[in-house]
Amino acid sequence: MFKLASYLTNGPILTRINIDRLNATKDLLNTNAIKTAFKLQQYLEKNTHDSLFVEQRDLTLEIDIETIIEVIAELTLVGERLLSTPDANTQRQKIKEIIEYWVDTLELILERIEIKLPQIH
Repeated sequence: MFKLASYLTNGPILTRINIDRLNATKDLLNTNAIKTAFKLQQYLEKNTHDSLFVEQRDLTLEIDIETIIEVIAELTLVGERLLSTPDANTQRQKIKEIIEYWVDTLELILERIEIKLPQIH
């Protein structure tokens, strides 16, 4: 059996990320998933020197698909923990919007990638 992920990418993908969403994600993950927040910080630092701001708050940077999936998974865990917290509706809505942003970003990236699956004879 083959791994589909190996057909998706061999490294970082150049894409646009909203800087405000990226910072909000890092803030949320700093207290809940430090390793993932650190990865995002590294991508940001690595890319800001030669990145272009394409629109108002969008930054073009290289990021691995696997990291985006990890971000979505970690944010989902944070959201699940908040479900048991009374009076956290504002935070839940914020996390929901950020998760939706990352899912949309991942979908846009996957649409641009041509997946070549091995042919079975």
